[in-house]
Amino acid sequence: MIAVAVIGAGVMGSAIGSRLLDEGCRLSFFDPATDSGGELLDKGARRARSPADAAADASFVITSLNSARIVETAVFAESGVSEVVSPDKLLVDMSSIAP
Repeated sequence: MIAVAVIGAGVMGSAIGSRLLDEGCRLSFFDPATDSGGELLDKGARRARSPADAAADASFVITSLNSARIVETAVFAESGVSEVVSPDKLLVDMSSIAP
């Protein structure tokens, strides 16, 4: 079973996560807004305590956030994805932000 982390469980991130769960992936997610992601929980996803916690066991990490500052924080700040980075992880930024 492929382990995937989704950072950002708003409209787009929840849709991505939901589709991954439908395809049999094991999903962990983190969202700065703690009330997001209820539908993912209902489908069997795990709510993580931080981006690093979500990404720790994932082969793929998908960010879906609404500003470059939030992406930078989720990846590079304390408890960010970069704390658990390894050569076998792929980070995919699907955020609707400027390059």
